[in-house]
Amino acid sequence: MSATSLGTVVLIDFISFLAAITTLSLIRSLLAGSGASSDAGTSALQQALEGWNYLKERRGLLGLLTFSVITNCSLSAMQVLLPPLVLDIANPAVLAGLLSTGGLGLLVGSVVMTAWGGPKNRIHGVLGVGIGLGTVVVLAGLFPTLRMLGYCTFMAGFCIPIMDASSQAIWQGQVPAALRGRVFAMRGMIAWSVQPLAYLAAGVTADHLDGVSFSIPALFGPLEQLDARSRGIALCFIAAGLLTLIAAVRGYSARHVREVEEMPPGPTLTGAVSPPSR
Repeated sequence: MSATSLGTVVLIDFISFLAAITTLSLIRSLLAGSGASSDAGTSALQQALEGWNYLKERRGLLGLLTFSVITNCSLSAMQVLLPPLVLDIANPAVLAGLLSTGGLGLLVGSVVMTAWGGPKNRIHGVLGVGIGLGTVVVLAGLFPTLRMLGYCTFMAGFCIPIMDASSQAIWQGQVPAALRGRVFAMRGMIAWSVQPLAYLAAGVTADHLDGVSFSIPALFGPLEQLDARSRGIALCFIAAGLLTLIAAVRGYSARHVREVEEMPPGPTLTGAVSPPSR
């Protein structure tokens, strides 16, 4: 944005989506030409319903999905509100550095997860790390200095690959291979459809908190120094972090979520499409 115009940024974004759509279209054409699809007699709606029906019968997976929805909401709010918060106290170059710090956290977390393999009980990699994620988001709202925002952005990025990999391992172990496409598609649709809603809610909520006036303890001096708009953003960070913390603690307190890995994988639903023969 500092070097060019908004139009150029949007054009680059458009080209990236165009490349993705083109790639998917080519794959679809190749599959159709090879006759590899086994779902010709089943509509997309039927396949989606099969995925939903499987989820509906597995309380542990539904609880895990609910946690993913909440963390996606919190991260989406952080993503959309971080730039205006930073630009209120610094310049675009500093914002670029903070965003790069978050990317570095993602990279380091991915390398650590690859080398480590995650905890033996995968649910700790989801809920336990989720507690850490919620904590750093709360800290970012309570102490919105550039140094603290840098630490928290890095740690948030570090937590994401550990949580995602642990969650994916649980899902793959709990869903039969014949249903994974349908169940994972339904899971992805539900988990990520909240992202644009979170963007909208975060902006509206921050705007409505502009004029909030309350007594702030001396401990939270950095928060007290912000103007009304940025204070509203910081309060949204605190709320998003607390929401993630509550969801993680609630997950641990629910036995069907805490012990989801110990449940035997469910059978393929009657009438489900069989996998292609090899």
